[in-house]
Amino acid sequence: MPTLLALLLSCAHPAPTPEAAAEAAPTEAAPTAQVAPLLPGAIGGDAPAQAPPADAPQACLRAEDCGPDMLCEGMGCGDDQPGQCVGNLRPCTADLRPYCGCDGQTFLASGTCPGRRYAAAMPCPGATPTAPSPLPR
Repeated sequence: MPTLLALLLSCAHPAPTPEAAAEAAPTEAAPTAQVAPLLPGAIGGDAPAQAPPADAPQACLRAEDCGPDMLCEGMGCGDDQPGQCVGNLRPCTADLRPYCGCDGQTFLASGTCPGRRYAAAMPCPGATPTAPSPLPR
C-alpha cells in the first residue's frame, strides 16, 4: 500500500497558482461588433432595382401603356413624371373639379378620378373649363 500511495503522489500535479491558471487558460477572442456586408442598394452599393409589389400601381405615360379597362391618370405631363394605370370602372365621387390638362385646356372631372394625366389640380391660367369628358370604356 505504501508503494501505491507513493505512486499516486508522484503522479499528482501541484495546484496551479491563479496567475498560472490565467496564463494557461485558452484565451477567448474579445467580442467584436458584427458588421453587415454592404447590401445592394445601400449607400455605396450597386443594386438592381427591386420589382414593385404585385398590387402596386403600374406607371404609365399614355393609356396604351395600361391594360384593358385601364387608363393612365395622375399629375404630371412629362416623361419624367409618369401617371398610374387605374381601372376605369372604379367608384369615383360625383363632384366636378377643374384640372389643367396636359394640353393646356381646363377640364372638369371627379375630384377622386380625373380620368387622365393633368398639369395641375386647378384651372389652367386664362382658360375656361370644358365639359367633363366621359371615362373611356
